[in-house]
Amino acid sequence: MTNMIFVDDTDTALQDAAKRYLHDAYSFEARMRCDPLEKRFNGKVWQDMAEMGWLSAGVSEDQGGLGVRVHAMVLLAEVCGEYQVNEPLYSSGFVAPCIMAAFAHSEQRDHWLSSVMTGKWRVACGFAFSGADFIHQSNGLSGRAEVLVHADVADHLLVQAKGSDGELSWHLLECTSKGVTVQAYPLVDGRGAATVVLDNAPSIPLSIGLPCNAELLGALSFAADSLGCMQAALRMTLEYIKIRQQFGKPIGVNQVLQHRAVDMYLRLSESRALLNQASISVANQLETAALDVHAAKAFISTQSRLLLQEALQLHGGIGMTEEYAVSHYLRRVLVNEQLFGGPEYHLQSFTASLSKTSE
Repeated sequence: MTNMIFVDDTDTALQDAAKRYLHDAYSFEARMRCDPLEKRFNGKVWQDMAEMGWLSAGVSEDQGGLGVRVHAMVLLAEVCGEYQVNEPLYSSGFVAPCIMAAFAHSEQRDHWLSSVMTGKWRVACGFAFSGADFIHQSNGLSGRAEVLVHADVADHLLVQAKGSDGELSWHLLECTSKGVTVQAYPLVDGRGAATVVLDNAPSIPLSIGLPCNAELLGALSFAADSLGCMQAALRMTLEYIKIRQQFGKPIGVNQVLQHRAVDMYLRLSESRALLNQASISVANQLETAALDVHAAKAFISTQSRLLLQEALQLHGGIGMTEEYAVSHYLRRVLVNEQLFGGPEYHLQSFTASLSKTSE
């Protein structure tokens, strides 16, 4: 246990700075005044993220980053969930650098990682397990991905494609290349995605390299995002039932509502415990990393939905309005639930991982 990597001062400093920045620059009220396209992506915010080091948290120090800081990425994702950040931090800042570091050769890494860290590139990642169905042939990539999150604002794509031997490999493409069609659309929570169609599109193939935990980082990020939504919704709900008057007294004095609030707190606490365990396992490259991430993503997906539904009910009619943040948190956790694998996928993967660790 003495060699374990836990949260350090740099991780918490990034989290604290993120909270201060988003409190000032990314308030819910200010975002509601933006047009739909600006809500999905704000260029000024993206450059600020790069300058504050958020896009460097997944890049090793020898490549100019802050080191591969799993705990920092999880803490940043939690804050982004709390403030409902829509920019492509997880795909471009966390997952893409992990793939590049593992599979790109040295000259590619130098250029690509620099472009990612400075915010010059925005990268959307397509995994085969989450529905990216591409085939690599001699004349390029062909195939389709129905839902590729953040591909609506990406200028580059990193996708898995199946070769003639049936093996998967990673490929980098420019979104403006011939044979690449990106059909953008908003998701129900205000973030963006796209259906990506490739027709003999030219790509840069990446080599087979080191073991890569990009899938785990992606799942962990969206689980942490949902945890941030849970935290914010619980806080709003507790504040509301303390001030909402009915029959001359706050509704929070009713014991049944107190019990329901306690249930919400327990859902949050249990979810945080699983997320912390998964973060520690991935950061320390433990054999149980996949097991812990699958457990956290499956559990938090379900618990966040239940907590937000409860928060909506305790708020009553006001919780359903577009001008109130609770309904937006509910939509966000519903989207998070399906990104990087839904609960059923992660439960099945958890079972498979459990069998491997028990052998």
